[in-house]
Amino acid sequence: MRILRNKLKRLLHHIYLRLVVPCLRCLPVPSTLFGPVKGIHSQLSAWTSIHRVSHIPDKPWSEHWLYEHHLGGPVQVASPVAANPEIPDGFRKHSIYECPPTYVACLYHGRVATKNLDVISPDDRVFGDLYQPSDGKISTLSLIYPRLPRLKRVPGVYATIVSNRNPHNYYHWMVDYLTRLWPLHESGIINYKVLVPAKLTSFQTQSLQMLGYSEDDLVPFGQEHWEVDHLLVPSFAPAYRFSPQACQWLRTKLISTLNNVEEQCPKKVFVSRQLAAKRRVSNEDEIWNSLLKPAGFVRMYSEKMTLAEQAKLFCGADVVISPHGAGLTNILFMRQNALVVELGPALRGKPEYFLLASAMGVRYACVTNATNDAIRPSGRVPDGDFDIPVERLAATMTLLRLR
Repeated sequence: MRILRNKLKRLLHHIYLRLVVPCLRCLPVPSTLFGPVKGIHSQLSAWTSIHRVSHIPDKPWSEHWLYEHHLGGPVQVASPVAANPEIPDGFRKHSIYECPPTYVACLYHGRVATKNLDVISPDDRVFGDLYQPSDGKISTLSLIYPRLPRLKRVPGVYATIVSNRNPHNYYHWMVDYLTRLWPLHESGIINYKVLVPAKLTSFQTQSLQMLGYSEDDLVPFGQEHWEVDHLLVPSFAPAYRFSPQACQWLRTKLISTLNNVEEQCPKKVFVSRQLAAKRRVSNEDEIWNSLLKPAGFVRMYSEKMTLAEQAKLFCGADVVISPHGAGLTNILFMRQNALVVELGPALRGKPEYFLLASAMGVRYACVTNATNDAIRPSGRVPDGDFDIPVERLAATMTLLRLR
């Protein structure tokens, strides 16, 4: 019965998206009154360039403008220093990628709506380059809601950095969202407030405080719909195409707030995921007792540490070994030429930490549980626990002179 209900729900949702939503968009009323937004502009920068009046006009701002910060360009990715038994398939196509330009756009009487903080243009459209596509299509709440929350007009200058990727995920928050503050900071714009998710986690609050944002600078935004005098929108980089310069800027800003960075920091760190709900190393105790502990590693748990403590730990480490997980986002804080060894399930080989290590000048190695008879599924791979062959990790540690 439950399976039947779920199939019916999926069918009704499909009918709603394919038939009802297009009809709602054709209504001769704006989404401020009824229906979803009218469509998608492909690029915020292109739209703003057409409508802007100058580079950055003198106050009071009276129109849209665009601050073009960095041209972007090709990024060459450093090869892993070791990959046992082989480089995951998902890494191979990322030996070089195109980093998009960075900018800050200002929308005069711009709108922001829903918990995704959708940016809506004065002509009632969202911007495709501010979202992470799903299955190749842009999908966000303002495009599908039959009615947006009641519009509220709010005076002032506001900035937004959040999009449709989960902002409460540590990796997405740090790499996708906080790096958007780089062009905003470099623009020299002051006296604005930042729209943030309604309920911030502890690491989100700590990171914003470390970047110099006080409680008065932050405006919690939930399932709402605002039109503001001036909406500042920094550019958003698609998955796996982030800017190394933005990551290095973020590292510098966060590290500068720490005291005694390398004081009593272990040089060999193993980050455990035993306290996590998923993606744990099933044979962690065996690996720890037979390899890592005898080699002088210290076992740490990110869940028990503040952001500042994690930053100090990774900044002071010469080598970090860790299972695939959000804790590896702290590669951001590692020194150039330090070493990170990622342990992961082969069928879920995702390149974000491989690319992040390259961006930060950190040497990268990986050890997976790949086998010759592994069957690659066509659907979503279960995000479960996995084991790492002890002899495989031992050989990698010997190659890297870690034991």
